[in-house]
Parts: sequence; structure tokens; C-alpha cells
Amino acid sequence: MIRSFQGQAPKVIKDCVRSIRRGVFVWFESQLYLIGLRSDTVNEPGTHMQWLLNGRQRQAVAQVLRQPLTVAQIWQLARELTPKIQLRDASRILRQLAQRGLLQCLNPSLPTGRVYYWTEAGRVSAMTALNISVDPLPARANWNSVGQVTRAQARRSVLEEIGRAAPPGCSLSEVRRQLRDKYPMELCRAIRAARELTGLKLIRSKSKRKQCKLYELTPAGRRVVELLRRQQRDNDDSASAR
Repeated sequence: MIRSFQGQAPKVIKDCVRSIRRGVFVWFESQLYLIGLRSDTVNEPGTHMQWLLNGRQRQAVAQVLRQPLTVAQIWQLARELTPKIQLRDASRILRQLAQRGLLQCLNPSLPTGRVYYWTEAGRVSAMTALNISVDPLPARANWNSVGQVTRAQARRSVLEEIGRAAPPGCSLSEVRRQLRDKYPMELCRAIRAARELTGLKLIRSKSKRKQCKLYELTPAGRRVVELLRRQQRDNDDSASAR
């Protein structure tokens, strides 16, 4: 971007000089040229808020990001606000947010199931620009576990059902019976999900007998289930508000 100010009216020059600290200027042959914006102005709070408000898809992504979410979750929720948004659009906006220091990936080591949430600067910018309430990042969550549970419906369903069971826990047969109407699954699939959740240290077996294993949540599993419930409550509240 190159702009010359020679021959401009005094008011135009005055307006441009007023914002001179935000630009990079050179003086050449009695002319003042604006050759670009300073890179450090990109991280100014006012710039962030202006950028968030410039575009319906950006606003939709920012509006739904009230809890740490995966790209797929963000996209599905944003579609309710702007139906034309595609998964690639949501991914692009998240990359742009991260480049501006507004967003962070909480489990970058995972190839899939990555979870995203605001940085503190992003949280303040989103609340100010969009007039929404955004909670601070939940503490003590294992985001690798959250990502691996969220991206696999069988794992998530089994974990949530075990979390609903009263002491001393529940068997996989009981889990399948509770899920019969909303998410039916074969026994082998439930066993595989339970094995994976045990490997993630989110559930544990209370019985040594192979035929009658009862499962309960570990402390880490309780934190993940609480986070999932909070996500669902926020989604329900947003849907009712719309």
C-alpha cells in the first residue's frame, strides 16, 4: 500500500498526520508516502475489536466460542448464526484469530480433535466488541483427553453415561441400555470405548471379575464430564436466546 499526500487539501493531510504513529512513512522527492501499517498496531485492542466486527462469519465464530471447543463444534454452532459458513471458513477464521494472538490451541500435539479457546487478550476483545460474557479458561483440565473424547462420539457417550451413574458405578450393559434410544451401539464398540477411556485415565474398573465390571469416573474424568456439561448448557442457553 503506497499513498502520496502531495497536493492534498490541508484537512486531508491533518487527518492523515493524526494517525501517523500507526503507519510507516517515507519522504521522497518532496512527497510523503504511506507504505504500510506498522506491524505492532495489529495487536492493539481497538484493532482487534474492529476486525472482529468486520464480517458476519467472524462474529458468528466469536459468538459461539464461550467454552473451549473443537473446530467441528465451532463450525456446527456458527452455522446456526450464519448458515453459509463452511468448515474451511471456520478453520481459516481460527487461524487468523491465532495469528493475532486472540486464540490458542490447547492441545497442539493432537493431529485431530484440537481444542481452541481465547487468550486473555482475545477474551477481553470479544467481550468488549460483541458485548458477550466469556468465562476464563477452565483450570486443571487435560485438553488432550478433552480433544480425544470430543472427537469420538462413542467415547463421549460412554463417558457421560458412566458419569450419570450412581455409586458404585455401572456396567457396560447398563451404559448400552441407557444409550439405546439416543446413541445405540454394539457391545464390542462399548468395550473398545471403555478400554480407550481407561487408557486416558478417565474411568476405572471397580471389579476384578471379567463378566461383571463396574466402571466409575476418575477425578480427571469428572473434570472432563463437567466441562462437557458446561458446553452443553452454554449451547442450550445460546439456542434459547436465539
